[in-house]
Formats: sequence, C-alpha cells, structure tokens
Amino acid sequence: MICKNRILLLLIIVLAISPRAGLTLGNQDERSGNSSVIAGENTLPSFHNGDIILRKGSNLVSDLIAGNFQDCEDMSHCGIILVDPSGSFVVHTISGAISAQDGIRKEPIDSFIQNADNHKVIVLRSNSITDAALIRSECERLLRQKIGFDHEFDADDHSTVYCSELVRDVYQATGMPDFFHYTSRYGIRFIDFDTFFDTRLFTRIYQTY
Repeated sequence: MICKNRILLLLIIVLAISPRAGLTLGNQDERSGNSSVIAGENTLPSFHNGDIILRKGSNLVSDLIAGNFQDCEDMSHCGIILVDPSGSFVVHTISGAISAQDGIRKEPIDSFIQNADNHKVIVLRSNSITDAALIRSECERLLRQKIGFDHEFDADDHSTVYCSELVRDVYQATGMPDFFHYTSRYGIRFIDFDTFFDTRLFTRIYQTY
C-alpha cells in the first residue's frame, strides 16, 4: 500500500505542476456519500448494458484530473452501466489510496451518483456497440478476477486498470476497435477523457445538470 500511495502521490504532483491543473481542495473521499438521493430528484431513464456514466468526484485527485483534460465538463471518473432485474449498477475501479477497497467493484447507480460532486453526472451510449451481452460477460469476468487499480497508469498493461482503461479494455474485449483518444503528461500516456465527448463515438442520453 505504501508503494501504491507513493505512485498516486507522484501522479498528483505531476498533474499539479501542469499549466491546466485546476487545483481546489475537495472535502470528501470515495468512502462517503452526499446526503440527498438523486433518484428522488430526477427520474432516471432506461439504461442499457454498456452505457458509460461519468462523474466529478469531491476530492483533490478528482480536481486535478478534471483540470488536466480539456472540454470534459469537469468530469473526472467513469464506469460501465450494467442492468439486471434488480436495477442498474456501475462497474468501475478506484484506487485503494482513496477508497476502502482497491480496484474494480460493482455498486448501485444511485450510490455512484451520490458520490459525485453535487450529483453531477453524464450518461453516454456508444454509437457502435454490437453485443451488449458480451459487455456484461466481460465485466462479470473482471469482477470475478478482482482486477486491481492501475497505480502506474500504464494504458498498455491490462493486468490492472484505471477507470477509462477499464472501459476501453471491456469494449475491446467484445471486438470493438480502439477508438480512444490518448494524451501524454511528463512521459505518462493516458486515455484522454475527451474521448467520451466525441459525438462521433458517443451519444449523451442523460445528465443531471
């Protein structure tokens, strides 16, 4: 855990010295939720397996990530929506440095939204998914394997994943091409969050603001 925390701290420092880093101190980590329930304020639409949900977290790491990607409406985290008879869920991954659990997890969509800063979320639908059942199957496989969080942010190593890397890897496992945009910061190659705002790739179906 010490090594992981050091790597995450290094990433924060790297991002913080970037000219685009919007540095504000959040007062909430991923362990806690906001008090109100978004489902009580807005009627959620009918989601599909493989829809992508974006949110802005309420902590320093989220502020740094959001500040380093252009044209992403302050979003800093993403997950994949799965739907079953009991409701809608989000499969996503978080570092154990800011969460009680490290790596991939599945949580109810209401809980995921509650952990967003001011409940600010966007839901997108891929313009090219051909088999949503394969999306579910791949997510369930990764959940069974308990894939850890990618603290090195290595987009080419699939043994651990960060949030947008998880989305890309699940999509590619179903036969979809790698249409994701990439950017680099001080030698670290990232999946660029602006991928999700490319209207050739995704259609916005829901937002809370």
